Amino acid sequence: MPTKPFDQTDSEDNYDDGINPNYCSSSRWSVTFTPEKNLIVDDGDKWPGGGGGEVGGSLGTEVPRPGPSFFTIILVTVIIGIALVALICIALIIVLILANSNTRTSPIPRLSQVIENGTPNTTLPPPGTPLRQTPQSILGQTLPGQSPISLNHLAVHVANLKSFDNNGLYKEYEAIEQGSGFTWHHANMELNKPKNRYANVIAYDHSRVLLNQIPGVPCSDYINANYLDGYRRPNAYIATQARLKLAYGPLPETFGDFWRMIWEQNTRVIVMMTKLEERSRIKCDQYWPSRGTEIYPIYPENAPRNTSVEYTSFAVTLLESTDYAYYTIRTFNLQKMTSISNANETNSQNFNGGYNNEMENLHPVQESRQIKQFQFTAWPDCGAPEQPQPLLLFIRQVCQARQALGPKQSQRGVQENGISENLLQNTQANRLGPTVVHCSAGVGRTGMRVSINLQISSQCSSALLPENRNKNRLDSVLPYESNRVVLLATRGFEGADYINASFVDGYWHERAYIATQAPLASTTKDFWRMIWQHNSPIIVMLSQVVENCREQCFQYWPSERSQRYEQFLVEPMVEYNMPSFVLREFRITDTQDGQSRTLRQFQFSDWPDNGVPISKAAETLIDLISQVHKTQTQFGQDGPITVHCR
Repeated sequence: MPTKPFDQTDSEDNYDDGINPNYCSSSRWSVTFTPEKNLIVDDGDKWPGGGGGEVGGSLGTEVPRPGPSFFTIILVTVIIGIALVALICIALIIVLILANSNTRTSPIPRLSQVIENGTPNTTLPPPGTPLRQTPQSILGQTLPGQSPISLNHLAVHVANLKSFDNNGLYKEYEAIEQGSGFTWHHANMELNKPKNRYANVIAYDHSRVLLNQIPGVPCSDYINANYLDGYRRPNAYIATQARLKLAYGPLPETFGDFWRMIWEQNTRVIVMMTKLEERSRIKCDQYWPSRGTEIYPIYPENAPRNTSVEYTSFAVTLLESTDYAYYTIRTFNLQKMTSISNANETNSQNFNGGYNNEMENLHPVQESRQIKQFQFTAWPDCGAPEQPQPLLLFIRQVCQARQALGPKQSQRGVQENGISENLLQNTQANRLGPTVVHCSAGVGRTGMRVSINLQISSQCSSALLPENRNKNRLDSVLPYESNRVVLLATRGFEGADYINASFVDGYWHERAYIATQAPLASTTKDFWRMIWQHNSPIIVMLSQVVENCREQCFQYWPSERSQRYEQFLVEPMVEYNMPSFVLREFRITDTQDGQSRTLRQFQFSDWPDNGVPISKAAETLIDLISQVHKTQTQFGQDGPITVHCR
C-alpha cells in the first residue's frame, strides 16, 4: 500500500474504512540492534509481564499491541470489492426491470380504444396518413431487417424471445410495421364514426362492404365490414365487428344494418368466434332472438323531416338452436319487411319497443331465407385454444353447412369475373354470398379463423383449380396435395391428372387404400383410369345409387353389356346377391395394348339412410371387410383397395 510521511494531525477518521496508511511507517516504529540486546523496541506500550522486557534472558523487548496483519488488510479489500460488484449487479437488474416495464406500458395501438357513448375517445389520423409506412407494409406486416427463421431453430428462437419476462416478444411486437397506404375516408366521416366500435379498427375504402344507399339518408351505405379473399376465391369472407347496443354506446341501428348486409350480400352462413360475455365484459350483444321472432329495423336518424319514408326492417325467427361441446349451431329464418311512416314520428319512437309494437304495419317484400349461425364457444379468455381439434372440427362443420345451403360462388367474385351488374342482380338470389365472420373487434379471432381456413385450402391447391372445381362432389371434401392420387396426365388437357381421391395407409402397408368420392357422370372416365393406372383389384361401395329420392352416386359400371370409358373397355361378368352386399365381377381391358384384368366390386346394402350401422348392420359391415381382404389375398395382387361412399 502507498505510504506518506507521518503527520501528528492525521487520524483514522480521515481515511476510508478507518485505516491509516501510515500505521506501518518507519516513523511509527523504531527498531535498534545492539550487541547486548538483539531487539530494542521504542514505543510507549510495554509488553505485559516484564519491567525491563528481556525475553529468555538474552532478548530485551518492549512490544506494543499487535496491529492489523497483511492478511487482514487483504481480506477487507476483497470484501469491499465483492460488495461493490454486488451493488453494480443490483443496479443493472433494476435498470433492466425498469426498461422492461417501460416497454410494456408504452402505447400499443391495438384493440384498446373503445367507443364510449357513440364517439371514439381518440381521433383517427387523416385518411391515408402513413404510420411508419414502408413499401412492404402495403403487402403485409414486416419486421425490418429480420431474415426468415429456419424451422429447426424456431423453438430456440421462441424460447429466447420469452426470456426476461417475454421482453423479446414485446420488442418484436413493437417492431411490426403499422399502417398502410390505403384510405378510410368513409369510416372517418362524422356520421359514420359512431358505427365503429373501436376507434382504431375501421373499414378501408377499397375493400369495405357497401350497403344499398337509402334515398335521402347520407352515409346509410356504411357498415364496419370488409371483404377478405379466400384461397383462389375473391371476396369469400366478410370480416366485421361484433354488434353492440349496451355499455359502450347506443348502436341499435347496427343490428338492422347487420341483417341488411346479410340480406343484400345473400349470406347464408354467419361465424361467431366469441361468447356474448367473457370475464364479466360484454364482447358482443345478442343480435338474434332467444325465441320466436324479433324485428330489426333500419333506423335512419338522418332521414328528411316531414316526409313519408319507406322503412325497411328484417324479421328474424329462431328455428333451431343446438349446443355442442365446443360450439352452438343456430338456424334462423330471415324475412325482409317494409313499412311507410312519417320521418318525424318514426324518429321519435323508442327503438327498444316502437317497431315491435307495429309489426302489423310491416309487409314482406321477398321470400324468406334460411341462415345458419355457428358460434365457437371454446376459445379461452385471453389466450388461444390449447388443442387444435375442436377448432378444426368447427371449421369443417361450417364448410359442410355452406356446401349444403347453396351454390358455390360469391357474388363479388362473379362481378369481378366480368358478369354485368344486371345479370348479377338477376342471379343474386340463386348465388351463395360470402361467409360473414366476426368476433368482438373483427380482427384477432376473426383473422385466425380465416387464416386457418386459407391454410387448409392451400393444402388442396389442385382441387381448387378452376378446371378441377367441377370434379368435386362436395367443396368441403377435398384431397390434400401430400396424399392425393395423381393420374397420368393427358397431353393438351388442363387438370387431367386430378381426381378427388386420396391414398390411405393400412396397418401393414403404406397406401393400402384409395378413399374417393362417388364418381360423377363427368368423372367416370377418370375413375376407371385411376383403377387401371394404380392397379386396384377391388372396389368397395358403401352407398346406394339413390337414397331418399336423391342421387348419391352415378352408376359408373355397366349392368348387362360392355361399355367403353375412353380407352378402357369394362365388361360385366357375374353378379352375386348376398344378404348384406352385392358382389360384381368385371373384366377391364386397355384397348391400346390389349391387356386385361379382373376386378371385383362389393356394394354394401345395409348402411342406413341416416346415421351409421349399429347392431346387426355393424356385424354385417365387419363381415364385408373380412370378405374383401380374403378376396384380395385370393387375387394375389398388391394394388390398393378403392373405397367410396357418396
